Amino acid sequence: VAPTMQFEMREGETVQDAVRFAGGFAIQAFAGSVSLRRISANGAINVRDVPAGVAFVGTVLENGDALTALPLRDTQERAVTVSGWSRVQGVFSREDGVRVGDLLKRMSLVLPETYLERAEIVRTLKDGTRTFMAFNITRAMAGEAPDNILLQDRDRIEIYRTGDLRVPETLHVVGPVTRPGAFEFIKGMRAADLLFRAGVLLKNGDRFIAELAHTRKGKASEVVRLDLTKLLSSDEASPVNLLDNAVNPLLEPFDQISLFARPDFRYHRTITLTGQVQRPGVYEVDHPELTVREVIARAGGLTERAMPSAAVYLRPIAMGDPEKKRAGLLTGTSGDPTANGINGVLTRLNETKRMPVSGLLISNPLLHGLMEGSLDRLIVNFPGLLAGDPSAEVELQDGDEIIIPMKTAVAYVVGETASPFAAYKVAKGMKVHHLLALAGGPTRNADVSNIRLLKADGRIVDSWVSGKEVEAGDALLVPQRIRRDVSWQENLAALTPLAIMIQALRR
Repeated sequence: VAPTMQFEMREGETVQDAVRFAGGFAIQAFAGSVSLRRISANGAINVRDVPAGVAFVGTVLENGDALTALPLRDTQERAVTVSGWSRVQGVFSREDGVRVGDLLKRMSLVLPETYLERAEIVRTLKDGTRTFMAFNITRAMAGEAPDNILLQDRDRIEIYRTGDLRVPETLHVVGPVTRPGAFEFIKGMRAADLLFRAGVLLKNGDRFIAELAHTRKGKASEVVRLDLTKLLSSDEASPVNLLDNAVNPLLEPFDQISLFARPDFRYHRTITLTGQVQRPGVYEVDHPELTVREVIARAGGLTERAMPSAAVYLRPIAMGDPEKKRAGLLTGTSGDPTANGINGVLTRLNETKRMPVSGLLISNPLLHGLMEGSLDRLIVNFPGLLAGDPSAEVELQDGDEIIIPMKTAVAYVVGETASPFAAYKVAKGMKVHHLLALAGGPTRNADVSNIRLLKADGRIVDSWVSGKEVEAGDALLVPQRIRRDVSWQENLAALTPLAIMIQALRR
């Protein structure tokens, strides 16, 4: 960007004075004239050229005048450009009669890795058009025609590297290391060298076994087992002199080393204990035989308001492991494979009401405030477990969650009853038919033969339900006999396209 300068001029000072105040013309400026812009009395802008010499001294400046020194277009005279894989890149002087081979020899531009079989000259003519010429560097430097081309101004010589004609040869490392990925293949590298370049093995990495896969053209890879105890570098030593091919094999282009992870590695294994315990929170699994009783004891025991018979034991299907989550998605078991998840009970049994016209499900409240997600409930005998019954004990796993709810004195009714979503206080000796009567009895749309009793601990009772005893925290599930109510408007909408099809077939 050309600099802009402003000067206070005295009366009678000229263009010559202004150019002197500005320090004269820059190297890239045209010094033959300047452009003068002057605003006339009527506001019009007049532009005129002021030639250098007498006009500079004779042109007196007025208030508001603007002088512009115009730039020269960059042109190369008596010069050529060398680019690419040469010892020096840039602009070189072109002497009369010099040829491309003479220039390359005189400036020692050819490197050992220069591709000698071909180079190129891109020539820019005076009218701006360009022409292309290829030549052999060896023959040009030997002075042989037609490769030793006579150079002209603004020629560009492109030189290439031998490696440009080769497919890049790489090595790969996959697995739990700090720098997995692709590496340049260098002849003479061994497995230990590539492992060193891949960085440090992560904490979850197996430090004993790895595999090296040699690529065979058009055939299956040859797999070699590696003993990492002899190949990994440490703070104390590195196997730089291990030249035994059986232990530290030489690498070939496109080889791959696969490192493996230790199964179920975790920095910390924890379980979450919430609800009615003295100290809810996250607890470390400090030994493999840790029991639920021990964890509850570490939490200070249950509160007076706890209801252990309705405790909820949740276990994530993937246990936080990304690989297990991916396997669950691929096998279709990522949701609720045990069929005991509380989130899916109502949907599977269809014990919910639907909108009369649209048929959309009306969401039911979940017991104990559980959120929907990829959690599955285990049916656990908490009273027996807390009493010390070994058969009721559960082996804790990383990610388990135990919820001890608050005591309740009510049972729930959900589904096709006169009061479809209600809670009723449980009286001593209350049976299912008593609870059903309190809810107003089943509707005409109820499937009374498939009524189920969902116990507070997650068990489902589905046979001879009517005479079963109801306990606090239980839920009575009354399913629909048909999928949903159908109005006459919907019947008409369904029959209309059918009538049209019948008429079409008759024709």
